[in-house]
Amino acid sequence: MLTSDNYQNCISKSLNITSDITSDITNDMNKINKKHTSAKKTILVVDDEFDVVNAIKLWLQKHGFAVWGFVNPLQALEYFKKNSNRIDLVLSDIRMPQMMVTNL
Repeated sequence: MLTSDNYQNCISKSLNITSDITSDITNDMNKINKKHTSAKKTILVVDDEFDVVNAIKLWLQKHGFAVWGFVNPLQALEYFKKNSNRIDLVLSDIRMPQMMVTNL
């Protein structure tokens, strides 16, 4: 028979398990972050829409990346040519008015 005391015990155990799992995940993430404390990874974002570039840039920066954003693919290409050794990833729209991604 389920009494209010039994119900409270079940809820309490459930909350403790959830808290333990969350704590374990947080601890694991902290360990990973401590292991990877080297320089920020740099991402080049290219899209012909300013709002898209800005939203992606803000989100990536919030998550610890260094980000360069361009709405002009020709400028992005010039930047990449000069700084390719410092760019870890290029995130690009596939169709832009000035250049297709296959040309970038």
